[in-house]
Amino acid sequence: MSKKGRILLNNVLPFQTFLQKAKVITLFRKFIRGANLIRSQELKIDIRKQIRENFKSNRDVSDPVVIRHLFQDANRQLKMLEGLGEEKQSIKSSNNHSNDVIIGKGWPWNRN
Repeated sequence: MSKKGRILLNNVLPFQTFLQKAKVITLFRKFIRGANLIRSQELKIDIRKQIRENFKSNRDVSDPVVIRHLFQDANRQLKMLEGLGEEKQSIKSSNNHSNDVIIGKGWPWNRN
């Protein structure tokens, strides 16, 4: 076989790692879509920044238990973010005078 036809297997990801990366990318996209539902441009930019920072900070995690907990936390936070979008829709339909989103105290990514 020629050198062109050979596949270098030392740079190939294990299947489980490949699937996890696909799930992470899907989750990241869902977060960004959820952030896009926010009307306030400043808040939208801040939320996107926090999303990126949190995904980058956990980029090199390899412990399966920690990864599982991170997925659970992320799914909880995503539900909260999607809830903001639903809240925005209900506020918009019930009050035509206000275009702003009412956001409660505390944010899912702040761990104080």
